[in-house]
Amino acid sequence: MFFRDDKEKEVHWRVSELSKRAHTLAKRYYEQNDLQSREELKEVEERIDKAVAGLYGITDKELEDVRRTLGVLKGEGVEEKGAG
Repeated sequence: MFFRDDKEKEVHWRVSELSKRAHTLAKRYYEQNDLQSREELKEVEERIDKAVAGLYGITDKELEDVRRTLGVLKGEGVEEKGAG
């Protein structure tokens, strides 16, 4: 794979390592119902999302919009901005 610069290479390496960790945590959670692994998995997924968003120049707001849209596609409710 060709990288534009060392920073991009570093981000790809980090995403790869985080993905390996996510797979380990998911396996532990689903096979052993380890709730601590589930919480750590959420954190790792967040780090992956932010790293990939950075590669593509996606802002935090845009990333949140993507997450909200994916939630709608999965049938999750949509929380209105400012509601609460």
